[in-house]
Amino acid sequence: AVAFERTWLGVLPCTDCDGIQTRLQLRVDADGTRYLLEETYLGGAGDNRFVQEGAWREETTEINGEPAEVYRLDPDGPGRWFRVQPDGALEM
Repeated sequence: AVAFERTWLGVLPCTDCDGIQTRLQLRVDADGTRYLLEETYLGGAGDNRFVQEGAWREETTEINGEPAEVYRLDPDGPGRWFRVQPDGALEM
């Protein structure tokens, strides 16, 4: 595998806060695939920052009846999926 690192930063909608500032870093190195996900819930009191790390993989799934390439975090667990848009943005 070719070593690489990609990072996305944005604010996701939130039902009970002002938004979730989200930073996702994907990397591939000699140790394999690793991700770092930092989420900060905006507008709340106290410590609203959460950090997760783990493995990820690229896979094909179906979204609205169309095949889509996604990044799946924690592929052996419940997982979270992110799809890269044509403009390079990331969609959860």
